[in-house]
Amino acid sequence: MLIRQTFRSLLRQPGFLIAIVLTIAIGISANITVFSFIRHTLLGSLAFRDSGRLVQIWQTNPAVGNVPMPYPDFVDLRTTANTFDGIAAYTFQAMNKVSLIGEGQPEQIQATMASHELFPLLGSAMILGRNFSAAEQDRNERVVVLNESLWRRKFGADPDIIGRSIRLSTMSFMVVGVVHQRQALPVWADLWMPLSLIEPMLQQTRQFRPLEVVARLKPGIDAGVAQAQMTSIAGRLA
Repeated sequence: MLIRQTFRSLLRQPGFLIAIVLTIAIGISANITVFSFIRHTLLGSLAFRDSGRLVQIWQTNPAVGNVPMPYPDFVDLRTTANTFDGIAAYTFQAMNKVSLIGEGQPEQIQATMASHELFPLLGSAMILGRNFSAAEQDRNERVVVLNESLWRRKFGADPDIIGRSIRLSTMSFMVVGVVHQRQALPVWADLWMPLSLIEPMLQQTRQFRPLEVVARLKPGIDAGVAQAQMTSIAGRLA
């Protein structure tokens, strides 16, 4: 899998009306910077449940600006933050390019490794099947959810795709679900696999930053309250 130091913000895609970004101020070299609360107004409409309460969480560094999050920081945030109904993560775009083999001509497609909470947090609907489970993630099982567009383009919208094995580069994965195109996040992903399949080294180091993080504010909690908690957590992590 190709790993490069590039990534694309999920918020700068068609399909969002008003989205909120909460910025965790942690420097790459443990430098604390000032938190900012940023609103992006974008074209289109978001097809997720109660989309106005969805946020994205970044870390910042005064030298480079917003950066993705290390895996251990995501675990710490998920454990300690109580202003959210849920927190989820997925690997950034350039990290997971794989070859789909055995479905006509081999084709390079865009995968992402995501935590099992992602689709439930967004309220995404499955056209077929289901999301991969927490148990499957804990067991590092090779299961995938397909994007509707990939399912139609490469598999002919086969209604019997669930339970079928597909070949991604050198490994086989079982298809467990197909997600609706307008409720697929990140929008560039062709398929999703469990976050636990990320390399063990990346689960332990805070030096590499592979994760985009999204969350849903609890009812009655506004972004300012959540931002204040992020500031506190950032200080402890730094």
